[in-house]
Amino acid sequence: MKRTFLPMGTLFGFFFLMIATAVSPAWSAPKGPTGPAASDLEITTRVKALFDRDNHVDLSDVDVKTENGIVILSGTVLTHYERGYAVQTAGEIPVVKELVDRIKVVAPLTPDIALAKKIRADLLKNPMVNISKLNVTVEDGSVRLQGYALSESQKRQAGDLVRDRKQVASLQNEIKVLSEE
Repeated sequence: MKRTFLPMGTLFGFFFLMIATAVSPAWSAPKGPTGPAASDLEITTRVKALFDRDNHVDLSDVDVKTENGIVILSGTVLTHYERGYAVQTAGEIPVVKELVDRIKVVAPLTPDIALAKKIRADLLKNPMVNISKLNVTVEDGSVRLQGYALSESQKRQAGDLVRDRKQVASLQNEIKVLSEE
């Protein structure tokens, strides 16, 4: 039985080519539509849906506009992490041709705004609380929660997390519970 061996140079060349194509940005696929072109409205809707669905950061003050496949992000966030996350999330959509980042990182204007942002971020990060369309408003330390929970338990837990903060003077928990089965 005859054995055939590939020369070492051939194996090395093949291995190098596989690694180079996997990591080299110059050889990566071009950004842009991979299927039928999406309309600007479809792209904007898709980016906003990802922002609304996100459970890591508060991107509620980021505006999204699309012109000829170019997504323009504007508005404000409280941290550079939130800004980077918004840009990365929008940039991962294959039909986005280009991304323009006009998001500004700003300090909160009032303690109430800072508290509302912190409460919202903490509730969204908590795996035990699943609130969709979460809205948190604070006025003079009085917190108002709105949104939709999957269970009464999640609504109660969200309220407990807010009440435990020393900055909270009172709480209006207006979260609606979707039908429990």
